[in-house]
Amino acid sequence: MPPRLIGGTKGGMISKLHGVCHSKGGPLRLHLSEGQCSDFTGVDVLHKDLPPAATVIGDQGYDSDKICKMLVQQGIPPCIPPRRCCKKPVHYSKRLDRKHHKIENLFSRQKDWWRLATRYERCAHIFRSAIFLAAIGSILIRSNLLYPRLPDKACQYPYTTNQTDTLNHHQAANTLFESLLLVTRYGIGEWYGRPLLSLTPAERHAYGAVALGEATPPICPFRPMVCNKRGDLCSIQPYQEANQRISGVAGEPVILCPTRFEQDRMVVQWLAEIVGSPPDDVMLAQEVPFMLSTSTGKPAGKIDLVIASRQPGFRWFGLEFQAVYFSGAGMEAEFMALRQGQHDQPPYP
Repeated sequence: MPPRLIGGTKGGMISKLHGVCHSKGGPLRLHLSEGQCSDFTGVDVLHKDLPPAATVIGDQGYDSDKICKMLVQQGIPPCIPPRRCCKKPVHYSKRLDRKHHKIENLFSRQKDWWRLATRYERCAHIFRSAIFLAAIGSILIRSNLLYPRLPDKACQYPYTTNQTDTLNHHQAANTLFESLLLVTRYGIGEWYGRPLLSLTPAERHAYGAVALGEATPPICPFRPMVCNKRGDLCSIQPYQEANQRISGVAGEPVILCPTRFEQDRMVVQWLAEIVGSPPDDVMLAQEVPFMLSTSTGKPAGKIDLVIASRQPGFRWFGLEFQAVYFSGAGMEAEFMALRQGQHDQPPYP
């Protein structure tokens, strides 16, 4: 099993990221270690193959004779403020030390990615790949290669003599970054049982008013009841973008609401295949209580769906639905855009 590089500290189980940046704040080298590891551990890895530099700026945590000698042997004079407990403080340039904030800004930009700030990945090699991907995005953005997007014609670049090569370079950077992170974006697929792209602007206005709590929700088309989820997104769909509008679909929809599976007895057919019985020989029961208390008579919980076969050798199975609801305050901005939009094509999510 590959190491996870997660260690215990006073703040809990965390990982530590060591880094080196250049004078403009762009990342040069990054190293991942356990949270309890000393900063010296990162220096032992990062000091190798450093590019030529006028100086290396570090904080007090790197104040060590070993580190200073190591950098001097590489021909790079250090600029590290001494610790308060140091008996023989070493002179350093306070003017240069003011640029120490650039490495702190680098880590701050890395933490802008929630996936890095909270570490979604368990394996260290996957987490490290996410760190490098975020660093690439940071380099492209800070190099003005991505945002704002460059015009296709009449581009002027005072820092180059070949405008065509520079334009191709910028376009390639945009394409690379989008292929990594911004290939497609998911938006509303089915809204109150109807595909979003089939709705007219007036119908989108009406559904937007319902989603924002300004009107009464319609009856669910898959079950004879009023939807009790604000917004009622039946599914989400990956879309392609053109001029900040949806230009077309980019994949299959993903069902969110468990009720959506009841269309055309979809769940019954699936479960009948599992049971090995024809769909007509299958019985269903919803919200079945189990483990009733002998004192209060209340159940410990309810099973979402129970399926049983009428064939000899009675068999039954329980099914639990898990859904992620895209609704409520988190979708208000998109609901408002659909509520106020006048264009035939819906806005890109």
